[in-house]
Amino acid sequence: MTLFTWRGTPVRLHASFLWLAGAWIVMRLFDGGLVAAGSAALMGIAVFGSVLLHEMGHAAMARAFEIRTRDITLYPFGGIASLEREPTRPLEEALVAFAGPAVNFAIAGVVLALLGLGLPGLGVLLAVNLGLGIFNLLPAFPMDGGRVLRAWWSVRHGRTVATLRALRVGRGFGWAFVALGLFGNAGLLLVGVFLLLVIRSERRRWTAAASYTDLTGREAPWVRPAGRTPGAWAHPPAG
Repeated sequence: MTLFTWRGTPVRLHASFLWLAGAWIVMRLFDGGLVAAGSAALMGIAVFGSVLLHEMGHAAMARAFEIRTRDITLYPFGGIASLEREPTRPLEEALVAFAGPAVNFAIAGVVLALLGLGLPGLGVLLAVNLGLGIFNLLPAFPMDGGRVLRAWWSVRHGRTVATLRALRVGRGFGWAFVALGLFGNAGLLLVGVFLLLVIRSERRRWTAAASYTDLTGREAPWVRPAGRTPGAWAHPPAG
């Protein structure tokens, strides 16, 4: 479902989001009444509003490098900004990656300045944005911190080798999230499974790229700056 269009980019809400959000609010309604249901709804708005602004930060920075964003989609596990192509220069990738968390830190700074007013919900909004900013900077590729790590390694080792190294680090984080999630944190469990699935797919593509590079002595065509490889910038909420 398309909510609105922002600077030519459709902002969509996945159907599963509506089902799960509705079920959560109904559960809270039966458990704690209207106050609990209202609090759950406000919490959901704070979290996913912050996720949406996070994705818009990526899209705005990508636009500065003439990279369009096909769409932004909100899922129950977070948000995905589908870039028309991935930034291939290390500095560009690092800036696009950091733009999302930077938005969350900026929101947290504004909220922190307003805490003295005693407005309800500010503490939650502060915690949500600090959590999103810090969590997404973990070096777990393809999260933002993992993309910054790849950009840093790309300067010395080339994009293909850097990506394979970042994927190994990301896989370690993915299994760690799964292990922690088994102790009762469903959010971390979902994030871990999601990361492992994405990493498995990306590893196949970049292993093929490494083989091509070994055979020809040059980067595979689909990872050159002229390529049109879609970039899916996935950002789960803090577990």
